[in-house]
Amino acid sequence: LRAHCLILQARSPVLRAQLTGPMEEGRSKSVRVDADEDEARIFLQFLYTGRLLPSDLTSMERILRLADLADFYDVAGMPDALAEEEPLEVVTTLIAGQIQDREDAAAYCAQLLSVMPHPEIERVIYDALVLRWGENVFPALCAAVAVGSEVLRQRCLAVIGGVVSRLEPSQQHVLQPTPPSPIDTSVELSRENLERLLGDYPQAVVVRAMLDLVRAVLDNLKVEVENPSFRLWNVPQQALLRDVAGLIDTVQEVAQSTVHPAPKP
Repeated sequence: LRAHCLILQARSPVLRAQLTGPMEEGRSKSVRVDADEDEARIFLQFLYTGRLLPSDLTSMERILRLADLADFYDVAGMPDALAEEEPLEVVTTLIAGQIQDREDAAAYCAQLLSVMPHPEIERVIYDALVLRWGENVFPALCAAVAVGSEVLRQRCLAVIGGVVSRLEPSQQHVLQPTPPSPIDTSVELSRENLERLLGDYPQAVVVRAMLDLVRAVLDNLKVEVENPSFRLWNVPQQALLRDVAGLIDTVQEVAQSTVHPAPKP
């Protein structure tokens, strides 16, 4: 593929350094791009025009590779190009199909958010990700903490708060020597789930997400304590804190035997 050096240098500081430096690229005025011919053509077209044709966006894999190229060559504007009306329609359809078919939907959404940071694309991702307690809320909360997505984090906390607020007071306040937690954490916070999450994220991310979950539960408990002198903690709060302390111990135990990847960008 042929292109004008001045265009490439103006659009990418990385290409400018390669084409004007003393290495082989500078002497030959050619650059080898880690992409197939179609993707290289689409990327070159984007360098010239700052736009993407909907017909070129054939899969999310291709879109992510184009986003990686833009990131590698430090080229601005890829998320803006994807958020234009016609490309966004294609992206919306592709994201919906991908998320529905993936078990790791929350982690996949976090990946998309990290490479395509744009409000319109975030909205598409959030609309496609259906959060259900007992299935994917805590993994989504971990993903939100990992990529710093406050919107996704608040959505997760709202789902947790909604589950707690729908419980009857009798379900929230069970006067037993060892009372149950206000919500069932056996699936979302199972050892198997924690092991998988600790393989995806650093321990600090998982613990932060767990503390966010606890705060959401405590903020939505509707318990009237009969003894007016007993104001600090009620029974289900004590039960929840006991369970969470045990879960944090489990996180630390699992983390000791888990190889952590480098933090995701």
